[in-house]
Amino acid sequence: MNILLLPLREEETVAFKEEMQESFQHGFQAYYKEDETNQWQVLPDKDFYQSLEAEGAEAYEAIAADGRRLGGAIIVIDADEHRGELAFLYVKVDVQSKGIGN
Repeated sequence: MNILLLPLREEETVAFKEEMQESFQHGFQAYYKEDETNQWQVLPDKDFYQSLEAEGAEAYEAIAADGRRLGGAIIVIDADEHRGELAFLYVKVDVQSKGIGN
């Protein structure tokens, strides 16, 4: 599958955040089945926005050839140190376990 990695468009930030939260929640519940009634956010809004607004932060959408967002990532680049850090990475729930991350 051809996937494009494109900079996150500002108008897509809320949908990106909500999809990331859904993916994290889904993954959490898959490993902690006894906590299926859990209503708290595995990825709180404040953590998402803190990462997104960090100095050197860049967010990218993983986009399929047909235009669907499949997931995304937030990286933080330290230009002075010539290194980066992966802050968050997610694959949307409806495309998980389909080889997207391979």
